Amino acid sequence: MSVYKNLSGFKGDKLWVVASGWFNPTYALTDGENQYGTIRHEGLFSSTSILETASCCLAALGAYNGDISLKTEEGKVIGYGGTTLFKPGLSLTLNNGSTYMLTQPNIWRAAYTWVSEVGDYIMHVDGNILLSLIFSADKPFSEIPDFHLLVFTSVKYLVYLNSNAS
Repeated sequence: MSVYKNLSGFKGDKLWVVASGWFNPTYALTDGENQYGTIRHEGLFSSTSILETASCCLAALGAYNGDISLKTEEGKVIGYGGTTLFKPGLSLTLNNGSTYMLTQPNIWRAAYTWVSEVGDYIMHVDGNILLSLIFSADKPFSEIPDFHLLVFTSVKYLVYLNSNAS
């Protein structure tokens, strides 16, 4: 695992996920100065992605059909997400009891919003997965529960959407 800054010390309200590489890109979570983690795919045709941060290493399996399973390094499932036929977006349910929805408020823009199960706004995701994503929130990211899981799931889901669009 590389050396990353701990997100709990970050007081800003904007972070970027920047893609590097063409055929099998790696995505870096950065504020423009420090790196807080990376997301990479296991192989060119694999559906497994790995998230590395200062505090954890997680794997996401699936996403060929829009379903995602989040696992720890030891293989313990900590959450799952999926799409539904009549509801656009992605639903993410974690073992700690939290449920989140990634929605696209405007179909004409590449912008998404994470909301809690009761409809409370959590953060906004804007941009193109091929270049960079901008994550913004009304409060510091260190105060958002499960922030790294939401970023990880966002990238995994938007890579899935991009692969289906081509």
